[in-house]
Amino acid sequence: MRIALMELRRGLDELALVGTPDELKLPGEWFRHPVEALVRVQPLLGGWRLSLSLQTRVHRVCDRCLVEVELPVSEEDSCLILPEAERPSVDEEDRVLLFVPDQEWVEVDQVVRDALRLSQPEYFVCRPECRGMCPACGQDWNEGECGCQPAAPDSPFTTLATLRKPL
Repeated sequence: MRIALMELRRGLDELALVGTPDELKLPGEWFRHPVEALVRVQPLLGGWRLSLSLQTRVHRVCDRCLVEVELPVSEEDSCLILPEAERPSVDEEDRVLLFVPDQEWVEVDQVVRDALRLSQPEYFVCRPECRGMCPACGQDWNEGECGCQPAAPDSPFTTLATLRKPL
């Protein structure tokens, strides 16, 4: 996703961008739909602050019941666009994109990619009350119970119980 610096210099205050998961280098197993970004621009002394509102859909597999789910994702992020000569000396709260005077475009792909990737949980469940599946037969417990006996708890002391001698 590119933003023309000429447009920013002319006073652009809002811009709509669309990027495909391939263009943004997002993982194809999760992101299969285009990413829509509404970019709001605020001028700063020598640069701009961009506020990005991102919308897309994500395709995930539940880690408990293995059901495939497609969910909407909305994420907010921001960054600063500053000239290379005004490189901040201390860590900024926002991400900083630098440009040189004769540069025509600024790429915001990395900001979008990071915001969307970080919004995804490491452990994904289709819904909070998901019951998972039976480890023995594979029955989805959200659809109903199976006839399997509950597994005995795996304990390191199970073997010790068999070593006990009767009195």
